[in-house]
Amino acid sequence: MEPYYEYTFKAHDYPIKVWQGQMFGFPPHWHEEIEILLVAEGQGDVYIRNDRYTLQTGDMMIIGRKEIHRYVECAHFHHILMKFHMNLLESLHYDTHDYQQLMMLFSHSLIINDQYNQDFRQKLKRILATLLMEYEQMKKGYKYAILSSMYQLMTCLLREEQLQLSMEQVHKKYQPHPVIEYVIHHVEKHYHEALSLEEIIQLVHLSKNYFTRLFKKYTGMTFKHFVTMIRLQRARECLSETDDTVVDIAYLTGFNSVKTFNRVFHTYMGCSPSIYRKRINEKDSVINEKSKE
Repeated sequence: MEPYYEYTFKAHDYPIKVWQGQMFGFPPHWHEEIEILLVAEGQGDVYIRNDRYTLQTGDMMIIGRKEIHRYVECAHFHHILMKFHMNLLESLHYDTHDYQQLMMLFSHSLIINDQYNQDFRQKLKRILATLLMEYEQMKKGYKYAILSSMYQLMTCLLREEQLQLSMEQVHKKYQPHPVIEYVIHHVEKHYHEALSLEEIIQLVHLSKNYFTRLFKKYTGMTFKHFVTMIRLQRARECLSETDDTVVDIAYLTGFNSVKTFNRVFHTYMGCSPSIYRKRINEKDSVINEKSKE
């Protein structure tokens, strides 16, 4: 199955989620948020693009924004998982240097394992444990407590010299290709229109064979599936944030028929658009009630 976009937060949500549990298999996907995974017990495999990483107890993985990743189901892989959006740290914009370093760090994925300083790893674990507790209990003032812990986490990451070296190496290894970046932005802007591979190769003045190989190399998927992924991303946002009908959403997001939209949505999401919207609304109601307690 090709990667799809996982829409995590509504516009009015507090832009962080933290939970723990057993790692179940999850298909290739991506999202705007940064993901931090801590292996509490066991061992399991995570794929970033086409690269496999085996994580052990105590290992931590930072999964960068828009990084295509998937999890392999494992019966003995218990974890703490956190997702957060960078707008949670918007006040850091005033410190340009530190914020740019964090943006570089979160633009790619890397593993923090026993090759790193033990004190550094223990600090990260304690901060994640605090974040999990505050998020689960949602006591009065929990948002301030979460923000405080997030600033501690960012400080810890910024001050670890070994992490900075690893970050620079990863950043050099995965430099984006300008043509692919241009095509991605073009699709994100024109997803609601009819897009074809022939149109794109004329736009970038490359042969079909060369472009398809290049696009697959840098994104891990075909151009056709990437367009589908972007359209599903927008569709999920519309289902979550608007009252538009499923029919309207289908055409607004570039699908040529409601039948095609329903079929593709079910293939990637495992349910119909209507059921997806219902589940999102039910989940939001539970969270809102809990936060009022």
